[in-house]
Amino acid sequence: MNFRVSAQTLLAVAPFVSTEQTRPYIGGIHLEEYSGRLLAVATDGHCLAARLDNECGAPCRPVTIRFAKPAIAALRKKSAGDVFAEITVDGLSEPPVASLRIISIDQHGRETVTYIDPENVAIDGTFPDWRRVVPQQFPTSAAGSFGVNPQLLAKFGEFARIFPDDGLGAMLVTTEDPDFLGVVMPRRAGILAPFPQWAVRTDAPQAVAAE
Repeated sequence: MNFRVSAQTLLAVAPFVSTEQTRPYIGGIHLEEYSGRLLAVATDGHCLAARLDNECGAPCRPVTIRFAKPAIAALRKKSAGDVFAEITVDGLSEPPVASLRIISIDQHGRETVTYIDPENVAIDGTFPDWRRVVPQQFPTSAAGSFGVNPQLLAKFGEFARIFPDDGLGAMLVTTEDPDFLGVVMPRRAGILAPFPQWAVRTDAPQAVAAE
């Protein structure tokens, strides 16, 4: 099985890959098929991002691929054309075995290999059922959402719009990229700290005790 993934797709979800050694199965970018196209998903257990790649074909089997720092650097490298990751997966091996090359294509269609990972880049393990954390009541308008400072959600790029959850506690995030979807997972319940008095507005209405 041989397929390509655009740098745009991989770089959009790469910041969400887990770096925890205790959960290696989410230490890469999960690639799967959706309606004949490639879908890339990454999560660190706190945030999740997915992007549909309209430029490339889909793999015939789901696979999670590890992208080392040099590979990410090669994907970010400015070029006169397009940059892709070419992944070759042994369709019969268990655990999976895969190789990775980063390819730059100039305006004349000439291909240049800019990086080759010498190791097996396929991650052994089952990637989580990521759709379970996605709020299913997807909004049809911007009503009820609010824009945020990108520094607060730097992983999502230059702009992010937050939508309220559907009871799961997760926040749905969209950007200006129509093919991108993000989710911010809720934190585990802990001690509920009271609202600090030093933050109370002096002109805020006072609560009235019921008689």
